Amino acid sequence: MESQHNDIESLSRIREILFGAQIEGLENQLLLVKEEITQTIRLIDEEHQKKYNLLHELLDEKTETNKQKILQLQENLEGLKDSMSCGLSEIENALNTSVNKLETQIKDTEARFQLLIDQNLELINQNKQRHEIMENKISTIENTKLGKEILARWLTDFARELSTNDPGKHD
Repeated sequence: MESQHNDIESLSRIREILFGAQIEGLENQLLLVKEEITQTIRLIDEEHQKKYNLLHELLDEKTETNKQKILQLQENLEGLKDSMSCGLSEIENALNTSVNKLETQIKDTEARFQLLIDQNLELINQNKQRHEIMENKISTIENTKLGKEILARWLTDFARELSTNDPGKHD
């Protein structure tokens, strides 16, 4: 048994001598491949980081540009609101002024109409009085030629008075 054990050990040493150099070469190749892979991964990471940083810078620039555009638009909007507000105030003031003028004109017109109404009522009352006077005179006149001449004169005088008291002259 011991010889068998010695044989196994001897065989193991022979294998080690024969294949040890190959295994060591494979191990060295494996280390080189591992280093190449590590270096490639590092280069990929660096390239990725550069692209990430570049994209991040671009995003920051675009964000800042958009913020500035938004601020400019907000300022323009505020200016437009102020301008519209000012314009609306001017329109409102002009409308109020026009309404006030119209109210004054309406009141003046109402006062004129009331004056004309009062004058016409006065003329109507005067004409009623004259008419009553005329009726009284006519009732006292005899149906003679002289009476008819007097009546004609009174009617002519009455017509003159009416024409001189024309309501259209009281504007």
